[in-house]
Amino acid sequence: MLKNESATNPSPWDLVFKQFDAISREYEWTSEVEAQLGTIGDHQLAKKLGVSRTHVANRRKLRGIPEKVQKESTCFKINWSPSMDALLGALPDKEIAKQLNISQTSVHRRRILLGIARNEVPTISDELTEEQIALLGTESDRKLAAQWGVSAKVVRDRRNQMSIPDYDQSRRWTPQMEALLGTISDSELAKKFGLSCRSVTARRKARKIPEAETILWTPDMNALLGTMSDWLLAQKLGCTTNIVRTRRNSLNIRAFSSNGRVVQWSPERDSLLGTVPDKHLVEKLGIAYGTIRNRRISLGIPAFTQKKWTPENDALLGTMPDLKIAEIIGINKSAVRSRRRELGIEHHADMGVTARQWTAEQDALIGTMTDLEVAQKLELPYTAVRQRRITLGIATVFETRWTPDKIALLGTMSDRKLATQLGFSRSAVMKRRIDLGIEVQVVSQRGKSDGT
Repeated sequence: MLKNESATNPSPWDLVFKQFDAISREYEWTSEVEAQLGTIGDHQLAKKLGVSRTHVANRRKLRGIPEKVQKESTCFKINWSPSMDALLGALPDKEIAKQLNISQTSVHRRRILLGIARNEVPTISDELTEEQIALLGTESDRKLAAQWGVSAKVVRDRRNQMSIPDYDQSRRWTPQMEALLGTISDSELAKKFGLSCRSVTARRKARKIPEAETILWTPDMNALLGTMSDWLLAQKLGCTTNIVRTRRNSLNIRAFSSNGRVVQWSPERDSLLGTVPDKHLVEKLGIAYGTIRNRRISLGIPAFTQKKWTPENDALLGTMPDLKIAEIIGINKSAVRSRRRELGIEHHADMGVTARQWTAEQDALIGTMTDLEVAQKLELPYTAVRQRRITLGIATVFETRWTPDKIALLGTMSDRKLATQLGFSRSAVMKRRIDLGIEVQVVSQRGKSDGT
């Protein structure tokens, strides 16, 4: 049985195990019962004793007893005969399981236990004819499998068995095929030579060949460039967005802006970038927010929040909530909070209470009840009360409650019963006991715990 004694330098694991032991203790651990720990599996012992497996595992770990390695499993309930063992490795596990009417997992575990390698040769591979075997590696495994009506794994395994290298699609690219890249669309080239459109596109990009223009640009079509988005114009002309973009860039035509016209950036407009938040320039210049932001970034101008902490703005920090300051300056709340912490300025809630000054009656309440109760009684922010208590060096109400007489009761009864007796929460009692390394009293009879 456990004794009521303080642990010397308990490790974190010891405290965790003790906590679990205190919560779930519903069994009298005698020396005979504890002698079984580690001799059989936790699950088997838990079933035997009528307790949870977690309860047994926690008790075993608390005593530093290693777990019993379960070398047996359900697959060994099968009486494996020599003839059954002879099949292992000779056939795939799936086929053996089907023949013996057992699970494939049982076959797999039995084969692993005996150190037998699995059957690498697919059973269906023998069905490949000499003509089919001659074609291995000349096309992709997937394509050959589709032609022959077998799985791609069958083709791959057979090819690997014969040490035939995998089909390399790059070998299909002849000089004549590469000469067509960029002259016709990728989809047309893929369809012509039986390739995927993705592989053609990847080949063209690897050669840095621009996409083929599938349309003939007329003066009327050129006049539409920049008057609408590249995507919308591509939909109208029946081509890709990249073709429209490439054509527009070749003619030095600016992209269409979201407000329906091409923005002409003058030196006067550029000089405004970064002086105020981008969203403030939207209404002033009549330009979309995204257009303003992209222009500022392209010119390497930092955002307003990166350089506009003036002495006047710094003076606002701590005098009001960060969110309100952010709205006044026109920046986000996180930027205000970061600046305030950088300057070591406390949150406005603490500053405000300090400015009102704490009376002797208010200070007398701190520590006699929780910070939340004091805050509600004085109608002050919780953070202000907590900061005031820390400033005065007053312990929390829970720390002041733990007198030597109360500490002496820890471990003499269950945490739940002691919490009811002292008027504390069970978690507060448990935390104090674990912090002091005190073990809980053993329950004398199963199902008759003190206060549980």
